[in-house]
Amino acid sequence: MTDFLSSLRVVSQSHTIFSFPNWLFLFCILCLACGDGERKDDGRSTDGDEESLLEDHVRQEIHHCYRKNVQGDFCEMKKDCSDESRCGPAPTGWTYLCVNGVCNIHALQETDGDSEPSEDGDKELEDPVEDGDSDVENECTPHASAACDGNAAYWYDSCGNRGELKEDCGTLCTCSYGSCAYHPNRVCFDGDVYGLDCFGNHTWKVEECGFSDCCGGECMYMPFPCCDWVCTDPVTGLQWEQEPWPYIVSNDWASAIEYCENLDLDGGGWRLPNITELRSLIRDCPSIELGGDCSVADASLACGVEEEGICLLSESCTDHDDCAPDECEERGNFGIGGCYWPSSMQGFCNQYWSSSTVEDRPEYAWTVHFNWPSVSYYLKTIDSITGPRCVREGP
Repeated sequence: MTDFLSSLRVVSQSHTIFSFPNWLFLFCILCLACGDGERKDDGRSTDGDEESLLEDHVRQEIHHCYRKNVQGDFCEMKKDCSDESRCGPAPTGWTYLCVNGVCNIHALQETDGDSEPSEDGDKELEDPVEDGDSDVENECTPHASAACDGNAAYWYDSCGNRGELKEDCGTLCTCSYGSCAYHPNRVCFDGDVYGLDCFGNHTWKVEECGFSDCCGGECMYMPFPCCDWVCTDPVTGLQWEQEPWPYIVSNDWASAIEYCENLDLDGGGWRLPNITELRSLIRDCPSIELGGDCSVADASLACGVEEEGICLLSESCTDHDDCAPDECEERGNFGIGGCYWPSSMQGFCNQYWSSSTVEDRPEYAWTVHFNWPSVSYYLKTIDSITGPRCVREGP
């Protein structure tokens, strides 16, 4: 700058200062002076260490993490990782750990086993000390945060040291952000809905089903509940096959009896229902429903029909108007909602065998038609009947 001022004095003493050569000379001197200043400034700005600046930046992130004090993984840096090398360089006294796919920063331990973090790292993370508090000892606060290690949560103190086990997440829960995340595991136990803990124990009652059945961890609030292909009639207590297997070797009466006796659904114990039990499934056709005007009946304790109520004669027990009423029209549909049976039942909407034999014509057996609702009888050897729908006594 001194050289620059001297040059100006020389030029100012000249009588031709406004001539073109002098102006050009002055312009060159100005450019040299400015360039020299810029080089000096640039030199001063590049004297710092790039690695030191990067380290300071990471330390600021760590300090912000500590001051935020959010419950969860200890100083989670919000950066995904597959291993520690993905987390980037750590400042002196600190190291990265890749925990559950997220970078976490932890204080390095002294080689002699001291639990305090290294001196350099500790200095960077000390909170500002208020005036008058300089004599307060900087101690590690226990249970400052929690983090996942495997499928368990552990406590960490404010210095980054892992402490005792906080929570074991077992086999049914997942450790996330320092806590076990409970999944909606619900099961039926003792007729009610219970929640499972991380180890599969019935820990708490979620819902009391009362008179309803419990199935698949839910109370079955419906008039005719079905669960695992077994339907339970809440009136009679009988259990029914929800959907009969449609393909058996033959659909004659003897084959229907054999099919039900060999059925192993839900532990077995099945049989072909008698005509009274089969009529108990009729819905929306009062004349042939259980207790209706149609007189055909067999003894059934569950349905309230005793020996004296039996009526299985081919002529005197049947009346067309009562056992095949015209007011119940053909629905012409298959499956749920299309038949004269409970809407929760499934299967072909057609004619089904009963185990009851026609008293005065033993080569015939009684049937119920659920599409064109009627109670009638057919030859036992005929195989055009849909087949059986099995029944058993309830628990």
